[in-house]
Amino acid sequence: MVVVLLMFTDAKHKNSIKRPPVDISALARAIEEVKTQHSSLNEAAQTNGLSRRTLQRHFQKAKLEDEFTYENKCNYRRVFTDQDEEDLVRYLVQCSKMLCGLTRKSLARLAFGFAQRNGKLIPANWGSNGEAGRKFISDFLKRHGDVLSLRKPQPTSIGRAACFNRPVIDAFFLNLSGLFDRYEFGPEQIFNVDESGLSTVQVPPKIIAQKGTRNVGTIASAERGTNVTMIATINALGNSIPPVLVFPRVKYKDFMIHGAPTFLKNKVLKTLFFLLM
Repeated sequence: MVVVLLMFTDAKHKNSIKRPPVDISALARAIEEVKTQHSSLNEAAQTNGLSRRTLQRHFQKAKLEDEFTYENKCNYRRVFTDQDEEDLVRYLVQCSKMLCGLTRKSLARLAFGFAQRNGKLIPANWGSNGEAGRKFISDFLKRHGDVLSLRKPQPTSIGRAACFNRPVIDAFFLNLSGLFDRYEFGPEQIFNVDESGLSTVQVPPKIIAQKGTRNVGTIASAERGTNVTMIATINALGNSIPPVLVFPRVKYKDFMIHGAPTFLKNKVLKTLFFLLM
């Protein structure tokens, strides 16, 4: 009978070249052939596509034990157990949900402190650098790739983060339902408004240039553009009104509405429109 313990890391030579993985099922068949069918080691190794030295090493161990166990020796220096790594994964996910996600550097320091506090046997370079090694971080993220991934976070202000909680949201929807019950708004009276910043100088697309050139430029109206706020409005029926543009200046100029909707060409409406802004 052969018992197999799966490995967690790839086997490597001392010169950091990956060894081909051992076919565990073929190894089990070869050992059984030598034991029961009295085949030679060479024949069993050739039949099952194994190295003779590998088969001989494991067969010598199988002769001394009634129940042979295959155990990969590349796993003997593992720092954390499965439960420890699950705790780290839960902590990382919780930090991300709290808008305080950790970088790779922070994870390396966290892993070192976690191992040190729990009395784990750590590599020498961890202690000298005060953080886990790059190889450990890469392997850790690969092992838990179904849960963790490197993402670019979106900046969120402290005010928005502090107000986004269950009591505030419950109070908002309670007030909203009260307004709906009192005024009985129809879908044509329910509007959604959102604002977005537009720059007068757009980011240029990639161009074809000579390879090895340090500086590649393109002509633009200015190196730094002016930010113009656009406000878009649409109601629950899908009807929208023309976007509102908020210019960062005091005096109105006619070129501001070049190409704008026709109703702005009326002087009265134009004056009223900009007064409302």
